[in-house]
Amino acid sequence: LEPGARIVESCRIYPTIPVPLYLCLNSLTCPDIVFLLDGSDGTRNGFPAMLDFVERVVKKLNVGENNDRVSVVQYGRDAEVHFYLNTYTTREDIVDSVRGLRHRGGRPLNTGAALQYVRDNVFTNSSGSRRLQGVPQMLILLNGGRSFDNVATPASWRKSQWEGMLCSCWMALMVLEVDSQLCETLSKE
Repeated sequence: LEPGARIVESCRIYPTIPVPLYLCLNSLTCPDIVFLLDGSDGTRNGFPAMLDFVERVVKKLNVGENNDRVSVVQYGRDAEVHFYLNTYTTREDIVDSVRGLRHRGGRPLNTGAALQYVRDNVFTNSSGSRRLQGVPQMLILLNGGRSFDNVATPASWRKSQWEGMLCSCWMALMVLEVDSQLCETLSKE
């Protein structure tokens, strides 16, 4: 992403119908939302636009313990949780934390490993996920480049391990430029 890049606010509802993100969010009842941010070297200049996007979405949510929950994970070579779904219960605390997030940098970009990390470590009961209570789970991926690892395997989890975990807005790709192979793989699954 280049400085001043505009992040597209749309998501893909299975199979590949783009809809405005606000319609997707408004159709869900108190979802658990995880933002997975590309923090690799390739997004250094565009990272502030990602944070601005996250902040604008969070400001539209009804955040609370029994309402919308938010987590932010940054990844490059490895994934790192900035905060979990049960860390903050107010919109203001989330916005303050997002404003304090610094770009990590690093190479290579491992989107497949990051997807697996989120599934195994963030969409869990101990991290605040309410999946077992039937609460919709939403993953928003902001990605700025081609992954160096395999994204096909995590994408295939849609039919098996992800089934019942994530809502119809399983993956929202909101970037100016995104790896077309990644888009194709995710939209097929």
